[in-house]
Amino acid sequence: MNRSHFIDRASAFAGEEASNDSSSEQFKVLDGFDHGERVQARQPPARRCTLLVTKLAPGVGAGVVSDIFKRCRERHDRLAITGTMLFDGERVGALFCGSPDQVSVALAAITSDPRQAKPLVLVDASYVPPWAGQHWRAGWCEPDALAALTEADAPQGPAAVETWRALMASSDVR
Repeated sequence: MNRSHFIDRASAFAGEEASNDSSSEQFKVLDGFDHGERVQARQPPARRCTLLVTKLAPGVGAGVVSDIFKRCRERHDRLAITGTMLFDGERVGALFCGSPDQVSVALAAITSDPRQAKPLVLVDASYVPPWAGQHWRAGWCEPDALAALTEADAPQGPAAVETWRALMASSDVR
């Protein structure tokens, strides 16, 4: 069978007069595509990666960290955010990866949490490291380990993300 045979059968099925015009609307009956128009390549969805560090607010003890982890996990599951959150006994660090709008929601939630203070955004980029994972994880790292990201000579940009990766490797997150 040739192509025009399928066009004729589709037209007859639709109650239309048969045509051999390959740019006609009748192709839509067969496969849903308009073969008369150019097909544009699909762009991958936009992604955003944000790395930040906060300190626990004055007077707030480390006992709240479990609740911070729990709320983040629930929110990030709902928002399809991947990444990692670490706690070093004084600071909370987080790497959020996802759609730009959803990462904005997660960032707003953590920076408006009264239990956390002095948010410092280290990286906010469209690049998402391939090792950032397919899910959300949280855990503990060595005491004061996150200080390396907050000092005056702390790494910036991609170097900060690589420092984060090293911190993850030395943490209890697996």
